[in-house]
Amino acid sequence: MVALDSSSGSKFMLKAAAELANKAQAELRALYVEDIEWFEASKYNFTQQISSYTGSMIPFSEEHIVEQSRALDVALQKIFAKISNQMQLRYSYRSVRGVVRKELLEAASGVDLLIIGRVGRYKIVPKNIGSVTKYLAEQSTTPLLIWNNGSEWPQQIIGICSTPSQSLPTIRWTMMLGGILERSSRLFFSPGYNLDEELRNLEDLSIDVEKIRRISQILPDKTAESLNSYRKTLFIVQRSIPEYKFLELLEKVYNTILML
Repeated sequence: MVALDSSSGSKFMLKAAAELANKAQAELRALYVEDIEWFEASKYNFTQQISSYTGSMIPFSEEHIVEQSRALDVALQKIFAKISNQMQLRYSYRSVRGVVRKELLEAASGVDLLIIGRVGRYKIVPKNIGSVTKYLAEQSTTPLLIWNNGSEWPQQIIGICSTPSQSLPTIRWTMMLGGILERSSRLFFSPGYNLDEELRNLEDLSIDVEKIRRISQILPDKTAESLNSYRKTLFIVQRSIPEYKFLELLEKVYNTILML
């Protein structure tokens, strides 16, 4: 499921989601949430908004918000249907009115992957993490892909692991995405682990242990600064890895991140 809004990055994120759904033979769903807080704010006669075209103050009425929201809903649905049909996907689109983070969290409970974009202007300033994304990163039990709004999938996929036995979801997602998206894959482990010994414990789990061994390496320094040296990368991280404060990681690492 991809969460769409009015930002320019939504179209890029949608194309990436469609490519993944196509190669994974999955259904693609889109959700647009009319933010109920805008409608609540419009009820007060002292509220106004600034025109993005003229910079002047204009009325902030419920009628105006409804008109804008419906126009955006129609535009997003057309773009979504066009891209989905081009990819020959099974797809569904719906819009709801409510509290954005709560509607997304509820919708995410029935999907395999939720894709949401960062905020900010790509290539101008480092992209920030919005309050909705932070909420989903903390609350969602569904894997959450925080897209950097680039035009295509990153060139490499790197899984950040603790021990192999504790990082099976990371290993499986890294290998799966690398395979279906035809991207190079790597696994980073922390110092102090005997990879050969621990990988032997995975041999009975129907995964390619030799391939894991080939793409694995010990990375002594997994700070945000060191991770940012890897450009055009999708990092896969488990929320439960103890050495990470994952919200801090999200704020400081500027690549695309998949949280498990």
